[in-house]
Amino acid sequence: MAPTFRTRDYFTVDRGAYLVRKPARGDIVLAQLEPDRAIANDPGNMLRVMGLPGDVLEFRGRQLIINGEEVRLTSRQSFDEETGASEHIRVETLPTGLSHLIYAKDHDASEVEFFVVPQGHYFLLGDNRRGATDSSTGIPPLARPVPASAIAGRVFRREDVADTPLEWLDRPAPKAP
Repeated sequence: MAPTFRTRDYFTVDRGAYLVRKPARGDIVLAQLEPDRAIANDPGNMLRVMGLPGDVLEFRGRQLIINGEEVRLTSRQSFDEETGASEHIRVETLPTGLSHLIYAKDHDASEVEFFVVPQGHYFLLGDNRRGATDSSTGIPPLARPVPASAIAGRVFRREDVADTPLEWLDRPAPKAP
């Protein structure tokens, strides 16, 4: 889930969140990717809900389109503290206005893929689109799309080991002084 989460980040999962409400577009969820194995709080099992039941998702090159509406991408340069390298990331803004950082795949603009999300399923994407095993790849053990029963909880905050203050993922970022 880089760049949202980094190696050694701590995160909190509410395993009862979806007993009272359904996953929403933009939620970060912990997915039970292999039903026969016990779930662990493993960042490899964290993905972002991008498609809801009944949605039509289209990938046109690197552009994501949800129900005919383009998801806005803007470029941003960033410095990776772990590697010391400068990296090119993008800010993805959902139709709901929620924004998050992603590493985008470089695709041929003529490449087009369509996905229809059936009832009772969700389309999950990693924020590292270049290397995530998610609903767009269909690489086992992740189904395309994922049944609601495979979503084990909602990730709602993160804290990194460098003593960065706790970050609530479902609240807007505080404004700089």
